[in-house]
Amino acid sequence: MTVLGTAAAVMDDVTIFPKNARIERVDVITETAVTSSGSGVMNIGFNRTDRTTALDVDGLVAALPVASFNAAGETVSLTAGSTYAGALIGTTTAYAGVFVADYDTADFTAGKVVIRVYYRFPVTNAFVT
Repeated sequence: MTVLGTAAAVMDDVTIFPKNARIERVDVITETAVTSSGSGVMNIGFNRTDRTTALDVDGLVAALPVASFNAAGETVSLTAGSTYAGALIGTTTAYAGVFVADYDTADFTAGKVVIRVYYRFPVTNAFVT
């Protein structure tokens, strides 16, 4: 968490999230308790694969407060319309992307989280009987 800045930065330069994937749920899993110098909030989203063009930098997690993931073992599950869910949850991606993250309000001083994204590829052909 201490590597996050106030501007969205690529968190994993290898993992590419696919185009045409429907995002169903995002879990934020706390592996090591997260602390902040104040009331920090975390954003997670995507940039395009050029690494610089933003798709939606808080499209997965939008302003999740440190109090939601400040103890090891906590899991926050976000679905479309839930508090702190980004606007991309429940939608189908138009572009492939790389994961980006940042913080607002206050920086993070310790901790480690894992983000798990559940998605599927929508069926394009109707079943014919």
